[in-house]
Amino acid sequence: MILRRLGETGFGIEATWLQPILMKAIEKNKLPYDKYGQAVVNFIRSGFDFISVDPKLLRWSLGNPTDLSVPKNFQIMTSRLGSARADIRSHLTVALTAIKEIWNDNSLPRTLRMACVGIILENLCKERPLQHIAIILNEFLGFGRLILRDTDFLKYLNAWALGHFITPPAG
Repeated sequence: MILRRLGETGFGIEATWLQPILMKAIEKNKLPYDKYGQAVVNFIRSGFDFISVDPKLLRWSLGNPTDLSVPKNFQIMTSRLGSARADIRSHLTVALTAIKEIWNDNSLPRTLRMACVGIILENLCKERPLQHIAIILNEFLGFGRLILRDTDFLKYLNAWALGHFITPPAG
């Protein structure tokens, strides 16, 4: 309600969500991307339900780590992926687009890249029945084969599934 009042008083808009206003501010170079990213992290921490994350935000949330620990901002951002109410197709697209950039970023330690994929997978699979998880894993398998073309990714995917007591995708 406070955000709606801000839209009404500050911009003369009857009702709005703050995130689209911030996105417009970025588009017009009125807001630095780091401030936008931090605002989204704060929205999520505050319990806002309808926050949009995209591949660029996921990569931003990693920053430039110098060790193997997964940055807190990344964990917060990825928490918005998945759930029973999520449009899984949309969330898969965001996740796989982000993974393509993260997995191929050789400035990030390989172990950290694997941890990021695992966190994304865990979030996509939360609150999902096993048959949905199988579909998600098969999408990741196809992505690893056709887009990344990386056997290490496929091995990681297999190990992740086994480590979560899930039958790995065929192939």
